[in-house]
Amino acid sequence: MPRLLFSIPIHEATDVAIDQIDNFKKYNPGCTIIIHISKQFRGRDPRPSLERISNVIVNPERHSTSWGDGKLVDVHISNFNFAASKSSFDYVCLHASNDMFIKSGLTDYVSKYDSGIALNKTHRSDMTKYAKRDRILKQILKNEKIIQFTESQIEGTFYSTELFKKISGKLELYIKLNPFSFPKTGRGIIDRIIIGIENFLNFYRPQYSKEEFYFQTLGIKYSQERAEPYTYFPKRKLTEDQILPLSKDYYAVKGVKRRITDPIRTYINSLELT
Repeated sequence: MPRLLFSIPIHEATDVAIDQIDNFKKYNPGCTIIIHISKQFRGRDPRPSLERISNVIVNPERHSTSWGDGKLVDVHISNFNFAASKSSFDYVCLHASNDMFIKSGLTDYVSKYDSGIALNKTHRSDMTKYAKRDRILKQILKNEKIIQFTESQIEGTFYSTELFKKISGKLELYIKLNPFSFPKTGRGIIDRIIIGIENFLNFYRPQYSKEEFYFQTLGIKYSQERAEPYTYFPKRKLTEDQILPLSKDYYAVKGVKRRITDPIRTYINSLELT
């Protein structure tokens, strides 16, 4: 049975992070979970609580993360590199902190493929416009001889360990070519100003989420057998009556609010293991 690594960045709500970990372990027994804690984490340091949980690795490296700043590329690469130094696994599965599983059996699904990437299924129509102006992405296309970039949700995308090692190694080199990247302070307002300057100099804007392009574009290039991501990405607000029907086609859902008392979270936690 393939060993799964789940990479999850968190930025708030320790109790929700623990609940998400419990949910992932319930439906994926034997998995390993690596957590990245944002520099902008709201609340008391969650590290002591998370480090006590079995099969959970807390990444000591902390990046500044804000919505749409593209830093989740760095986060998932950092998570992968640190996890690889502490554990062994066969697949890397990328997630957000508002995802939850609703069905078991993921290992059987991923074991048939070396990647899970949607082909240009976007939930934001403005992404492509900014991606076309991204210097790093243009360099990737040129050097890798790729005609068109691939856009895909990141939640529920997966890669074999060897494939992700290849992709992340290449991305680290390309990111180092970026001449306009500055150190962050961990202070929200100041970091937003710094990110705004970076975005202006690099000709992309905060709405542009690089993590929905970089991994996927190289993943499509080097994949042998590709599947679809296993996480449902709702176009509208997720509702309770959607969960069971979605479990026929998906293993997880995105869009669960980061509140421990959220009704959708409570409902999913009440489900019997299937």
